[in-house]
Amino acid sequence: MKLLLVISLTWAFDYLAYSQSSNEWRNIRPLHTTRAEVERLLGPPSGQCKCVYEVENETIRIDYSSGPCKGLLSGWNVPADTVLRVNIAPVREQKFTELGIDVSKYVKITDDSFTDYYGNRDVGIRYTVSPTGIITGISYFPSTGDKYLRCPGFPSEDSSVIDYKPFDQYFTSMWDRSQARLDNFAVSLQEKSDFKGHVITYAGKRACRGEASAYANRIKNYLVNERGIGAKRLKVIDGGYREEFTTDLFLIPSAWPAPVASPTLPPREVHILKRCKKRIE
Repeated sequence: MKLLLVISLTWAFDYLAYSQSSNEWRNIRPLHTTRAEVERLLGPPSGQCKCVYEVENETIRIDYSSGPCKGLLSGWNVPADTVLRVNIAPVREQKFTELGIDVSKYVKITDDSFTDYYGNRDVGIRYTVSPTGIITGISYFPSTGDKYLRCPGFPSEDSSVIDYKPFDQYFTSMWDRSQARLDNFAVSLQEKSDFKGHVITYAGKRACRGEASAYANRIKNYLVNERGIGAKRLKVIDGGYREEFTTDLFLIPSAWPAPVASPTLPPREVHILKRCKKRIE
């Protein structure tokens, strides 16, 4: 037990020094380390999710796969209880600038609270930085080199680096229930001329072929032709499949990267209806 405490204290003070070049945190690597291996290193977990670990006043949350292609980061072809992401809350204050990293190699976004996020897909790491420049979180996630483990039917990348909150989200393809929300979205786009609108639609577990794409295009046509939004300010994406039909609406500054689709179901688990009228009318 004493040896474990000494090791834990060492981890708390030196992990920032080497975390810039690898997504492996003390032998815990996303997509390659199991829950059993984690618990041998960190001890038993706590929390309702059974995924939180306390290491000498440092909190570590680990997201695990719930099965092939499933988990909080969906779309990775690994067994259940495989590490998908490691999230660390630092034990001591450190300025992000003290790391001396080349920020030109990172994607940077800023949320409404002026918190900055610096992500690098090639390495598989993301820093959360407070408005005062202090690192408040570090996440390790699958890197570019792990793409061979991506499940068929999912986007080539998950949402680890770019994880925006939708401006609005709704769960119906019935047009008469969607228009008010789209009108609100259009008003916000008109008020924010330096923003772009991104629409991601997901078909449900029982779907018509091409249903999500057809609905996304209908949204774009409505916003352009009925609400006067410039076509170049809109991007629509067929996001794949989720448990139920879902539309995510995003308002993103024009200079920022587009949001990444995050389906939760592989195509093999979806029942494609052979005879159906597109459910977008």
